[in-house]
Amino acid sequence: MAKPYSYDLHCKVMAAIEQDGMKRCEASTVFQISRNTINYPATWARTSH
Repeated sequence: MAKPYSYDLHCKVMAAIEQDGMKRCEASTVFQISRNTINYPATWARTSH
């Protein structure tokens, strides 16, 4: 199984999307993660710590 992304990265990605208005596809490029990884932010909120 792949290693989960850090909580710090999670916070940066979510801030870029929710506060800065960045689109998810833009955030995936900027942070070099898969678009599918940030497809469901609610999932991240439930599983990250």
